[in-house]
Amino acid sequence: MLKATVIIPTFNRLKWIGECLDSVLGQTYPNVEVIVVDDCSTDGTVEWLAEQERFSSLIVHRQEKNGGASVARNTAIEMAKGDLVVFIDSDDLLRPDHIEKAVIAFERDPDLGLFCCDSTMIDADGNTILDGKTWHQSLAEAKGFDIKTGYRSLKDVFAYSNCFPGFTLRREVFEELGGFDQSIFPADDYDLALRVAGSRFKVFYLHEALCLRREHDGELSGIQ
Repeated sequence: MLKATVIIPTFNRLKWIGECLDSVLGQTYPNVEVIVVDDCSTDGTVEWLAEQERFSSLIVHRQEKNGGASVARNTAIEMAKGDLVVFIDSDDLLRPDHIEKAVIAFERDPDLGLFCCDSTMIDADGNTILDGKTWHQSLAEAKGFDIKTGYRSLKDVFAYSNCFPGFTLRREVFEELGGFDQSIFPADDYDLALRVAGSRFKVFYLHEALCLRREHDGELSGIQ
């Protein structure tokens, strides 16, 4: 059974991190470890996590200095023990069957390097926005083309990026291609997807909203 490591960078997201973690711990897939990397929060995030018995199984790492979300993710990648690495920001959520469906895709194709999916869009209070349209539905309408489940070529990924919540990769991808580049945030996830698509690995998109992406002030700080 493949082991999945869920990586969650956080900075002053005490308002939402509990909901995020509950969504991760509520996955239908059982073989999961969770790493939270706190980027020097000042809102008591680390102290609060330590007080919550339901989060006692988490690995919580506190950065020595604030470096941004990509740096925090790269730190966690080095700590990860999973065969797969799943990314979710501390203000977003995973649907219960996200990891299970990602694992099925990786088990089916040993050359798969990146699994991505659609996201339901919510506001700061968790209300669905964009009239219920998902991230990819809105993007497809704006760009004037259809989008469906399947493998994505380098040309496809270049034409439009996939929504980041729920990005799942084989850990060996990072060993070959390197991690996230904080200097180009918020295009660091797009850069990673392009590098995977241009490598020996494949990119697969599942047209299901297996995540919830939260839109709010401050989300593009690079420190999440």
